[in-house]
Formats: sequence, structure tokens, C-alpha cells
Amino acid sequence: MIVHLDKSRCRKGGILSEVITPNSDSKVTNPRKSRATRNILKMIVDAGNGRIKCHALGYTSCVDSIVCTVAEASSWGLMGAFEWNDQNYIVGHDAPNAKTRTIISRTENGKIKFFPHMVLGAITSHPYILDSVIGKGKKRKLVADIQCLSIARGESLYSNLQKASQFSVNGMIYEIEWRSFISYPEGFGAALSAHKIIKEKNPKAERFYTLDIGNGTITLTPYECLGKKPIAGTPFIGSGGGVSSIVRFFGMAAMYGDDGESVASLDYIRTALQRAEVLTTEDGQKRYSTFAAISRRDIGDCLYKALMDWRDKHVSAQTILQAVDDVLLGGHYVFCCGGGFEVAPVADFIQQQMTSERLIVLPTPGTISLTGLEDHQ
Repeated sequence: MIVHLDKSRCRKGGILSEVITPNSDSKVTNPRKSRATRNILKMIVDAGNGRIKCHALGYTSCVDSIVCTVAEASSWGLMGAFEWNDQNYIVGHDAPNAKTRTIISRTENGKIKFFPHMVLGAITSHPYILDSVIGKGKKRKLVADIQCLSIARGESLYSNLQKASQFSVNGMIYEIEWRSFISYPEGFGAALSAHKIIKEKNPKAERFYTLDIGNGTITLTPYECLGKKPIAGTPFIGSGGGVSSIVRFFGMAAMYGDDGESVASLDYIRTALQRAEVLTTEDGQKRYSTFAAISRRDIGDCLYKALMDWRDKHVSAQTILQAVDDVLLGGHYVFCCGGGFEVAPVADFIQQQMTSERLIVLPTPGTISLTGLEDHQ
């Protein structure tokens, strides 16, 4: 679903000062004049299976894709907590006293069914959004233009999102008007950034690819790039081959040894992965380094073994990485993005496997899919 709005609107600090109510058929070419001036929030949301990312007001927040129902008292004052439809929720982290706990990646059609919860969770987890809402008293109006990255149909997401017309946080009631909704394919912001780079490196190029390592998947997507904007082809999706699979291999490798129990928790392993570094030894060799909680031992060697096992033993990772190598041999550029490439050893490991100048890791790869949309509008 794409809503076209008047580009003559004034912009200031990421907020648009105008009211436009789009037609329900999703295409507006002659928006009516504003009856009143309001603060319009511009937000870009990537509600994925593993993470909910939200870019607004110059800041990108990121929380886990978990939806918990809780008692009212236990949600007061917490990040990601809100009341909607007479039910209290905490979104983005695991509530220890949750009545129910929904992990989106394990829920069939979870990204569609719980899309309103994830968007409200993104809003209430962001440090600036609610502070930017102008109003007096206990009831305020939030008007938002939302852009969404998803493989689901935009019509389905928008229809579900419209159910969320009001929510409350810490006793403050917020009415919501979803002024416009635009749905893009996952990774489109990264593709826009890649499109700009390839036009500089090879203006005659007809195609490039993006390699996206997310939490649950590893995906190779072709883009035709002769026009002003890239056009996506059919993505080659490696289900289950993302960061979560690296975490599992890392956990298995790190559990060997007398103090293996100290790193048995996947939460600790994921944290150790996120803070891992690439170091250079005195003889000029690279090595990976990260420390396990409690034991404080360096398990960087375990991470290297985990990445080799991921490459060699996980069907999705092995298949996609072979496809990437074939694309590079064909003379095409591959641009890397996704949260996996935020981990320095993961990015280094893949670059060492391919050894091609046409394999390029995009800046801020974990958030480029969101910020790239804003930068190229």
C-alpha cells in the first residue's frame, strides 16, 4: 500500500506540520487543505521476527519482538508498556510476571497478527516520540505518517494497524490518527543506499544484490538498477540461517571445557556475540575476541569455530553463501546489511570467505534499511 502526499509540505526536525487525511483506497493525489496545524510524526518501522526497529526524530530504537500481557501494576513506568483495548502489555522484553508471552518468531503469521502491538511497542520504547506529542491534560493526539518494511502485504498490515486508535501510558491517553501508511519490501532502504553507491562505481551496471543477515534469515536479493530507483527481484531466502543460528553454534562451541556451564545461557552467548571484536596479533594475524560472563574467559576462538560450523553445517547459510560467491564471480556487486553485519567478526568472516572488492558492507548495516529510506526521499 502506497500513499502519495504533497511534497510541498514544510519539514522541521523530522516533523511535518500539516494534516492530510488519505483516502482509504490508499492513493491520494489532491489532499485536502489542513483544518488545523498539528505535529505530524514521521516514523519508519521494521517489525521483524527477531527485532522491532523504529526510526523517528533522528534516533533508531531497537527492541526484541516479544509481546507480553501483564497486570496493570507491573507495567507502570516500564519501557514498552502500554494499555490497549483494556489489556496491559509490555513489548520488547521478557516480563518475568507475564500472564502470556508471545515470541513473534515462533508464532504463525505473528508479524501480521501482532503488528499493532509491535508498532505501539516501538512508540512506547522510543525515547523521544511520546515527549514530542503536544497537548494538555491527560488526553493527547498523536498523528503519524508511518513507513513500514515488511514481506507481508501492506493492505493487511494497515487494516490491522487501524484497530489501534487509542492507547494509554502511565495514565496518559493518546488518540492516534494514522495519517498515511507506506509499505516497502524488507531491506529497501539498504537497496536505495546501494543504488547510489553503484551509480558512482559502475554507472552502466544493470543489477546488484543485497545480502541481509537478520535475526532469523539470511537473504540474497537481486535488484535491477538502470532506473532512478532499484527494483527488487525474487529474494533467495535462507530460513533459519540468521544470527539466531550463529548464536546456537556459538553456544555449542563455548560449552566445551570445565566452565562450560557459565556460558550455557543463549542470552549470555548472544550478548557475547554482540560485543565481539576483531583483533590483530603481533605477527599481523587476525583473531576474534569476546568474553563470557562469570568465567571471564575469552571465547573468541569458539566464535571462529561457530562461524565455520555455521558456514559448513547450516543448509541455509551454506546455500546462500555459495550463491553470493557465484554472483561475485559473475561480476556483480553485493552489498551487505542486517544486524548480523553489525557484529565485527561476522562481517570479517564473510569478507574473508569471498575476498572480492565487489562485496561491500554498507555503513550502519543494522539500521541502514530504515535510515536509507529517510536519506533518499
